[in-house]
Amino acid sequence: MVAGSLMKGMVAVLLIFTFTLNAQDGGARREDVEGFVVQQRADGSLASTGSEPKQNRGVVSAKFGYSTFPDEAPINHFVAGGGSRFYLTHRCSVGPEVLYMQGPGFDRDLVLNLNCGLDFRPDSRLRPYLIGGVGLLHHRNRIRFVSQSFSGNGLAYSGGVGFKVMLNDRLFKSPEVRVGWNPLLMITSSVGYSF
Repeated sequence: MVAGSLMKGMVAVLLIFTFTLNAQDGGARREDVEGFVVQQRADGSLASTGSEPKQNRGVVSAKFGYSTFPDEAPINHFVAGGGSRFYLTHRCSVGPEVLYMQGPGFDRDLVLNLNCGLDFRPDSRLRPYLIGGVGLLHHRNRIRFVSQSFSGNGLAYSGGVGFKVMLNDRLFKSPEVRVGWNPLLMITSSVGYSF
């Protein structure tokens, strides 16, 4: 029930971002034609901006880092994972992400998120972005000296900021910080490819 409400909220926010960005473009429509970008202005006239690179349609990335879960004392985890995002507009994207987290002893977590991203300055070399996601966490652990295992599922959600640093037209690296629940804090660095 809570996950459904969060998903509806994320969809609403994504729609608002999409309409806001389209309004900022002045109702103009862009099309790639043979390496040229043809833009139809709000008054119906056409303008060509010359040869420009085509807009990226998505990214795939691998990430590594650190996360912490709240308890009597923070429980630190190593994070490894990856994901993809697909652009709905020039700035807004959505996509899945899978994260594996290894804590102390036998503490293991697997997270499957659906993320929404909003890029700022999408045509520059340094591209700040906001990211938020909601998903499921599968936790598994074993009590030491008893050899009794237990596992459970729960809700995971987070939001944060990152900076995509373009190494060339396609490759990038991206430090990112998120806060949320399960985990409480996550600091990662990604390496990715835009297509």
